[in-house]
Amino acid sequence: MANTVWLTPKQAEDYARCDVVTLRRAVKAGRLQAYRVNGGRCVRFRAEDVDRWLASVPVNEVAR
Repeated sequence: MANTVWLTPKQAEDYARCDVVTLRRAVKAGRLQAYRVNGGRCVRFRAEDVDRWLASVPVNEVAR
């Protein structure tokens, strides 16, 4: 865990290319792990958790 990359909600939003509301919904649904830091005042995401969550999300194919 020494090489763990921690992301703020804004960084996770940019990393996953989705809205922070989508991240919150995934956390609430139990599909994405979030961690409270700084006495529970701040939220952080691990990049590997975001990657795992993104890999599990179905992709909609565009009909051509």
